[in-house]
Amino acid sequence: MKLPPNVDKGIGYIRNKFLPDYYGLIESLDIEFIRILKALKDAGVADDTIVCYSSDHGDMSGAHGLCAKRFPYRNSSHVPFLIRYPRAIKAGKVIGDPFNTPDIYPSLAGFCDVKVPAGLDGLDYSSFFTGRATKPPRDCSYLEMHYGYVTWPGWRALRTSEYLYASTKHGPWMLYDVNRDPHELNNLVESAGSKALVADMDKRLTALMKETGDSWKMSCATGDQAKWSSHKAKLADQDLGGTWPGFDSDDK
Repeated sequence: MKLPPNVDKGIGYIRNKFLPDYYGLIESLDIEFIRILKALKDAGVADDTIVCYSSDHGDMSGAHGLCAKRFPYRNSSHVPFLIRYPRAIKAGKVIGDPFNTPDIYPSLAGFCDVKVPAGLDGLDYSSFFTGRATKPPRDCSYLEMHYGYVTWPGWRALRTSEYLYASTKHGPWMLYDVNRDPHELNNLVESAGSKALVADMDKRLTALMKETGDSWKMSCATGDQAKWSSHKAKLADQDLGGTWPGFDSDDK
């Protein structure tokens, strides 16, 4: 099994145990999904039914020496979204623009001509999916994690079709060119040539935080965030010995 170049720790475990189990579970889901599609076809409603396939998160799968999720890296945050609706969406169409979980409900409502309630964070992509609109309603996705590896109040991130940018309350944290550097090996946040891009991405991220009512001042009075802080108990079974931007400066 060929591993990507960003897997440099825990290789034996990832190759021999983790990925075979992970891919086996995916295959089992595929088999059950086939049953769903067949049932719709047998019932004669396949063309009039919107079917979606997605996931809540990915998995680091050994990338950067980590397992599980909780990082803005592509392995964790980039998940598939497949949608089938023969009456409105052309089969085989591929869209490379970011589409976020909060966008699912308003987009489905748009397909059904249902009015979306005010106050939602998500946007309606139905016209973009069908080709009636040439551009998506937004060219980026907003990501956040209040705890996990990075001390409270965690990180916030912005993902476009070209870049992944992430910040903590202390300032810029990650900047990756996801097209030229798909395995996110070269963090550009400290690069002299990226200062203008970092400033622009940070400005956009700050605006999205404000739009969604997010803040670096959120309370940590609830939850188990202390156990998730860097190098603490809940990290132990997910850290394969890797490092990450800011590793040496995180709370130990």
